[in-house]
Formats: sequence, structure tokens, C-alpha cells
Amino acid sequence: MPGGLTAGGGRALVPASPAAPKPSPRLLRTISAMRLTPADLARLFGGRLEGAGEPSAPLAAIETDSRNVRPGGAFVALAGERLDGHVHVGAAAAAGIPAASVAGAVRGFRAVAHRLEPVLESDGVLWINDSKATNVDAAVTGLRALGDRPVVWIGGGGSKGVGPEALAAEVAARAGCAVVGVTGSVGKTSAKELCALALGGRDAAATPGNLNTWTGIPISVLGLTPPVGVFVAEMAMSAPGEIRDLCSFARPRTGVLLNVGLAHVELLGSLAAIADAKAELLESLPADGVAVCNADDPEVRRVAARSPAPVTWFGIDAPADYGAVDVVDAGLEGVRCRLVGPDGSAPLRLRVPGLHTVRNACAAAAVAGRHGVGIAEAAERLAAFEAPPQRGVVRRGAEGAVIVDDSYNASPASVAAALAVLAGSGAARRLAVLGDMLELGDHAADAHAEAGRQAARAATALIAVGEHAALMVEAAVAAGMPADCARVAGDVDEAARLARAQCDPGTVVLVKASHGVALERVVERLLR
Repeated sequence: MPGGLTAGGGRALVPASPAAPKPSPRLLRTISAMRLTPADLARLFGGRLEGAGEPSAPLAAIETDSRNVRPGGAFVALAGERLDGHVHVGAAAAAGIPAASVAGAVRGFRAVAHRLEPVLESDGVLWINDSKATNVDAAVTGLRALGDRPVVWIGGGGSKGVGPEALAAEVAARAGCAVVGVTGSVGKTSAKELCALALGGRDAAATPGNLNTWTGIPISVLGLTPPVGVFVAEMAMSAPGEIRDLCSFARPRTGVLLNVGLAHVELLGSLAAIADAKAELLESLPADGVAVCNADDPEVRRVAARSPAPVTWFGIDAPADYGAVDVVDAGLEGVRCRLVGPDGSAPLRLRVPGLHTVRNACAAAAVAGRHGVGIAEAAERLAAFEAPPQRGVVRRGAEGAVIVDDSYNASPASVAAALAVLAGSGAARRLAVLGDMLELGDHAADAHAEAGRQAARAATALIAVGEHAALMVEAAVAAGMPADCARVAGDVDEAARLARAQCDPGTVVLVKASHGVALERVVERLLR
């Protein structure tokens, strides 16, 4: 249970003392020391280098989007469910991208053949053929278009079954940075950004956007530019074992468990199973690491004891090592409070609305404290936090209406938090545009009905879209919302038209749904 400050020490992949770590000389390596070379790739993929080319020439950062590759960089073409990056290999080569890596399905793929074709004197195009890729012919055509340039074969039919995660582990080992893993059912991206902010003076970096999977985290690590003292990795999962796999190469020494909710319950079966899957982060920590856990969440409290590392608690309601007092909700203008830690307290003003953001700020302060940042310094840095795109961003929209864009994703807990923000806005007219919450399985009907009841208390009008739209509207009307104020939209376009018609200077519009519903299109329409 929460008590006094408990903090271990150390940094990922490098043994260290239990004291709060400071950047070591190893973190000041040059970027070339972190970069992988063709020789590294051959070793990691179990092949060998033959022919022309410079095997020790370092490759720059690796990208999955060929449009983002900078000179000397590498393009990783991944074969996914919807897109196959192999089709872009020819275009990447023609554009003069010095290095392009073509991999098939990332997880457990077998490198059947390796070929490096230099585009510049010391850089080239690495081709890793994979039977799971659907556009290998396009890749081959693109490579042949390079003409008679020298070829370096990475031969031997590498069969180690490795992918970008092996490359990421290599870069992480070279960087020597401390890794902080962040997981939870809701708020991962915001909490990750808050952690990076609080750690800012320690040369912190974080996974960009929502690159939080087996593919995204390695790509983020491969793009690190030193000096990096601490790397904050957002970790998502949709099945048991996935977070454990992420930890196997990221090797976090600090693990943050934000909360446990019904997100992905259709895939995992129960709240307890979700907690067990999230707890894999805690179970993967070394004994001299630290687990940062939410004291306000019963499921988090249940699984926290599984951590081999000592636990530092954060929270607002329950006793905790890091918390907030004197909390004042200023509506859409944000929240004011005093941030409290083992070394005292400090005023904090967050420009992002919602009490849930305060709790995440407490988690970030705990992580920062673990790395030697005092509570006053952490509070000063956290005040600069801005909501990530589509995650509670407040914007001025059509006809002077205020739009709360929370369209990126939704779960029962995050919908409740978003509706609380709408209710606290103080606006006379409060419109909730809600779409389906996906992957709830047998809980879907009850969860959407509850969302409708919450909307009746928080909003003056409701527009619902999706498979469960009628259920939300019926529940809202049953809870007291006038029937002519609750509408079912047949599709996203109709939802946008209905919402646009209600926009005026006195209206606040909340837009919230799971990512697959694509309610960002409603936001786009309301901002024109």
C-alpha cells in the first residue's frame, strides 16, 4: 500500500547504483556510435557481407514512412494488414534515399535473402525479402531500376527470426539510456508526454505520437539522437504477452501503470485479465528498478505486488507518495493544484482540462523524482503541457463554437472523463457527439447505455453515431434528456451536418469515439 518514498535506481541495460541516476559519460556518445552499420545488420540477421560497399559506414535513423527519411536514413517497408510498404521501395530509391530496408511482417519474420545496393558511395538499399510481403515483386522492380550500381549481398539465408526489435535492442544498448515504460487502459499518450516534459532537463526522449506497439517502439528507439538520458516508451497491448514481449527488448527499469479499464475487454475477456496483461510491465522490471502505480485504482493496487522492484505510488484520492491537493477545476481553461511529493509541494497550473490530467501529472512527477528531479522543478516543466492531437484539444470552431476534440479513441473510462470536462465547461449549450466504443464485447450494451446516461447529465444535446447509437440515445432520453435534443446520425457525415447546425458562440461541442469510427471527420467539418 502507499507509504513513504520508495525509489530504486539505475538505467536500462547498464548496471547502476540505487541513487537517483545522473547522465553518465556513456550517454554522450556520438550519433555514429549509436547508428547501425551494414555489418551490424548482417550480424543481427545471421548473414554475411559480400561484394562491394563499406560495411562499417553507419546508417542514420530508420523510418517506416519513406516521406520522412532524411539523407543517409533508412526506410523500413512493413507489410501490414492494410498497407504494404514494399510498393514504395522503387519510389524511395528513385528519390535518392540513401538506404531503404524492406522487411515483411515484423514479428518473427525470416530474412530469406539480404541485398544491399549502394545509392551513394557509402550508403545503400537493404532488401530483406519475406514470404509474408504481398508486394515483393514491386520491391524487386524498384531495386532493379537502380541499374548497374555495386551490390553488397548479406547472404547466408539468415534464419534467426529477428526484426526491428533486435535492431532497437542494439541501439538501446549503445545509447545506455534509462527506459521508462508507460501503460494503462486510458491516458497513455498524455502521460508519456507529461513524463518526458518532467524529465526534460535530463535529455529525455519519448515515443512520438502513438508509436506504442511491437513495430512502433523499435522504430522510435532506432530514431534516437544522443545525448538521451531517459527514453519514455508508451506500451500498448491487445493480448496477453504483448507487453512482456515489448519489455524483452526495451528493458525498462521504471514502469508506470496508470489504470485498468474495459478497453480491449472483448479481446481479453475480463477486467482482471486486462490488469494481468498490463501487469506484465511491472513483472518485467529489475529488482533495482521502480514501479510507479496508481493508488486510486483497485486493479492496479491488486497487481502492484507482482513487481520485483519497489513501488512508488501516485494518486489524488488515496494516500500516495506523489499527489495533488487544493485542486481547482477551471473548466476548459485547465486545472490548478499543488503538486505534492516527498520533497515538498509546488503550485501547478495545467492548461489542459480534466482531473484525469492531474492524476497523470502526479505519475510524471513520480517518474521525474525517480530520476533526481525535485517537485518544484517538475511542476514548472509540467505547466508547459499541451494535449496531444485529438486527445482533449480545445479549439475554436465554426460560428464561434468551442470544439473539444477527443476523437482519437474512446473507452468507458475515457468517455466518462471527457463528459465531465464538457459538464464543467460552464457553457449554456453543451453538445456531445459520441460514437461507438469498440472492442467491448459482452460489455458493449451496458457501457453504451451508461454513456448515454452520462451524456444526459453532462450535455444539453446528444448526437450519436454507430452500431450502438440508438442505445445511447434511448438511455439519454430515459435519463431525462428531451427527446428532441437526442439524435441518431446514420453515418459520420450526417453527424457532422447535425453538429454543424448547432454551432454558435455559446456552444461547446465534445467529439469522442473509438478511432475506427473516424469522428475526426466531424471535427474537420466543425473547424471549417
